[in-house]
Formats: sequence, C-alpha cells, structure tokens
Amino acid sequence: HPGVHLFGGFNGQESALDERDLSLHETVLSGKNPADSLERVWHVVTGADGAVLDGFRIELGSAAGEAPHDNGGGLFLNGGSMIVANCVFDENNAAGDGGAIWANGGDLDVIDTQIAQSFAGGSGGGIWKSGGGLALVRTLADDGWQRASTGDGGFLYAVDTTTVITESRINGGHTSGYGWGVA
Repeated sequence: HPGVHLFGGFNGQESALDERDLSLHETVLSGKNPADSLERVWHVVTGADGAVLDGFRIELGSAAGEAPHDNGGGLFLNGGSMIVANCVFDENNAAGDGGAIWANGGDLDVIDTQIAQSFAGGSGGGIWKSGGGLALVRTLADDGWQRASTGDGGFLYAVDTTTVITESRINGGHTSGYGWGVA
C-alpha cells in the first residue's frame, strides 16, 4: 500500500526501531510455496508509492506470468517512488526483465543492499529501471551470477532514468547483449 513502511530484523522483544539486529534476526520474505517446492510467486514484493522496505531477505521469486507479471521476481514496482534499504535479494528470476527488481517510473533508492543470483530472460539480470531516478548507494552485486540471457545489462539495465551509483560494487554479470555489468 502507498506510504507503508515495513521493517525486518526483530525478535519480538524490541520497543524501538533502533533495537533491531538485522544480522541476528533475519526476516525472510520468500516466494517459495511450502507445499510445492517447484511453485513460486511471480513477485515476492509488490511495491507502492512512498513505501519503504528495510531489513529483509527477499528470495525465490519467479516472475513467469503474462506481461507485465513476467518482470521483477523479487520486487515489482509499477509507478511511484520507493526506498529499499538493508535488504538481500537472492535467487530471484524473471522470464522478462529485472530478475530481482523491476521498477517503472518514479524514483527508486536502493541503499545498503545486496543482489545475488538473479536472472532475467530479457534485460537487467539484477535490476531493470525505466523513467524517474535510480540511486544505488552501498549496493553490492558480487556473486558473479547476475545475468540477462537475451537482453542488455547483465546486472543493471536503465533506460530514460537518471542513475546515480555511489560506493557500490558491481562484480560479474553476463549478457548476450550490451553491458555485462551496466547498460
């Protein structure tokens, strides 16, 4: 929902946000169906304008629906601006674009976040962003397996987007198109 702030890293005894411990109390949002290990949701998180997602492990999303639901296995944000902080995106994929994150329009700030083992059948193995702005701050893509199989941008594909990358590391990525790391 617009404006909702979600925070992970709690054990249930805290009374303030600064008491959480992200490394000790991992909070996982998984796209895996516990009843069927082969079945997965299209988007683990559907973003919204003004939302904040902070302190989660987002894993095993598999965007395999009809367009646009073939995009963004971990996070799908269609319009609006959002902040993602202190998160790990792992083993997310999309038949279309943006294996871990797909964001169309608005601004997306990705802060202190790791993106690993992502795959997209189209462009942006890790992140696909169109329009608005994209800020990657202390973001890590470092497992050598960010891929876009047939499109551009092994890790990041950004089009018509003001992109700022600060104190981040993009190591690895593969694509049959342009930009093994960034396009």
